[in-house]
Amino acid sequence: QAYRYRHIQREGFKRLGVNADWDHPYLTFTHDYEAGNVEIFKAMYLNGSVYRGRKPIHCARTATDGIDKLD
Repeated sequence: QAYRYRHIQREGFKRLGVNADWDHPYLTFTHDYEAGNVEIFKAMYLNGSVYRGRKPIHCARTATDGIDKLD
């Protein structure tokens, strides 16, 4: 579905004046992009950054709101 609409979105962005490398689009549904995500996840898992716990804690490195939920 997304592949079919990429031309429509590109033309809309051009009309809005968005500056981009239109000849080399950044498509997140391509095999190369997805394979890169899997490789990054694997590296994070192997170094201990990913683990199964009781519940997720969502927070940014600079924010404290995720950590506050633990209190």
